[in-house]
Amino acid sequence: MLSVAFLSNAIGLTHDPLSKARILLGVLGAIVLAVGLLGRRFARCYTVSVVMLANTLLLLVGLEFGATVVNRLMRYDEMPAYDAIQKEGSLAGVTKAFYVGWRGKPQQGFAVTVDEEGLRVTPPLSSDLVGDAIRVFTFGGSTMWGEGATDEETIAAYLQQMLSAGTGFTVRVTNYAQRAWVSSQSLIQLTLELQRGHVPDVVVFYDGYNEIFAAYATERTGVPENFAGFSHDSSAESILSRVQTTELGKLLGALRPRLEREIAVDELAVAVTHTYAQVMRLVQALGREYGFASRFYWQPQLLGDPKTLTPDELTLLNHPWLPPAVKQLTAAVHVRVEELAAEEEVFVDLRDVFEGIGAPIYHDPCHIRGAGNKRVAEVMLERGLLDDVRESTAATRPPD
Repeated sequence: MLSVAFLSNAIGLTHDPLSKARILLGVLGAIVLAVGLLGRRFARCYTVSVVMLANTLLLLVGLEFGATVVNRLMRYDEMPAYDAIQKEGSLAGVTKAFYVGWRGKPQQGFAVTVDEEGLRVTPPLSSDLVGDAIRVFTFGGSTMWGEGATDEETIAAYLQQMLSAGTGFTVRVTNYAQRAWVSSQSLIQLTLELQRGHVPDVVVFYDGYNEIFAAYATERTGVPENFAGFSHDSSAESILSRVQTTELGKLLGALRPRLEREIAVDELAVAVTHTYAQVMRLVQALGREYGFASRFYWQPQLLGDPKTLTPDELTLLNHPWLPPAVKQLTAAVHVRVEELAAEEEVFVDLRDVFEGIGAPIYHDPCHIRGAGNKRVAEVMLERGLLDDVRESTAATRPPD
């Protein structure tokens, strides 16, 4: 069995050095070998090994508990008011999905609901209004998905309420956003929905932070930040990923010295906005073919936000997600975002939506509270979205 475990790669059984089958064969082979070598001494060695393993597990449990306390005291986790929602949201796992990489796993909690299709649920309206429902699809990363917000506090939920009230028609918003997605994944998802015959009246893209951080992490654009993992997927990386999500893993990651690296800031900044502009044009081309309108909103972020930052928000400027290279790249990208917004009518820069607001909005460098999501939805309506939906309702309104 040991031979099979060691040679499984060569004989084609598995190419993963830490696959479950390989580990099981190795353990069973080691036990059989130990019995043969130790004879009667095996029972005593087995007892000692079990005691050592039990003590190790107890030590790990103690370290995990201690790390939980330290994480709370050192505030490496989210702000206290959002702990419960964030904890529930963190339990929303993902499953691999063709073409887009991953989608959410179904979940039903007190604040976070993910349906069987892997989509964050947008609570239905209390009652339908007149006419056929106007279909709005929203796309983006975790900010549109609703990280740190209840189902009722997501941008998609507010849009559904406000657009229905603003038009007098039933507007149904389907939230296709997924955590950590970049706009290229959203474009692919939109294409898949059109292929299935799911044609919207209006499409909303809400992006920004992920485009920048993924470019920093991969030094290329159009791919997610964990792009390298897709070509090196293994049980070893799966185990490492699980360890990193424990409280002890979070603490060690936060205490680990940051390895600063240089990136080609100007080149990447140009590439980020160029890639996003190409996504916009492709979506617009699909809109002309299938008959839907589209709007693209660049999200507010802690870096460069003109709002008056609270003491808690000021501490977030030193968040692990904001190493110096990311700060430099963000500033360079935002210069080009302003240029793109001046050139493209359907592209709207929302980085000023919290200007003059002194209340807390951010609970990390990009995710915002429910009140912030509501403000974003209001400004989306003011800056083009309500007009787009009204034009769609005109097509469904019966003649006088």
